[in-house]
Amino acid sequence: MTFKELFKTMCDFNKKHDIKRKVDIKYNDKGEKIEMIARVVFKNNVFPREYPIEQRTYTFSNYNKALCSDDMGYSIFAYCDVDGTGERVERCSNNEFEQCDILSINE
Repeated sequence: MTFKELFKTMCDFNKKHDIKRKVDIKYNDKGEKIEMIARVVFKNNVFPREYPIEQRTYTFSNYNKALCSDDMGYSIFAYCDVDGTGERVERCSNNEFEQCDILSINE
C-alpha cells in the first residue's frame, strides 16, 4: 500500500466512525477505543546514514489532525517503536517509504 492509500484509508475510517477531531476519542460497545494503527517504514536513503529497519519503522493512529475532518490541521506524528523518536510524516511522498500498512483495527 502507498502512503497516499494509507492516508485515504485512515480518513475513511474516521468518517465511518464520526471521528472529526483528534481529541474526539470514540469507544465501541465493549468500552474499547475505536482505533486504527498504521506503520510506515522509511527507505534507508531518507536519513543521512543507514539505520536498521527497526529504527526506520514508525507507527501512528487515526487520531492525528491531518486525518480528522474538523481539526483544521495537517500534522501526522509517527513514533519509532525502538526509541520513541517522533517524525512528522504528512509531507512525505510515497517514494520515501519502503512499506506502509495497517497494523491493527479496533472497531
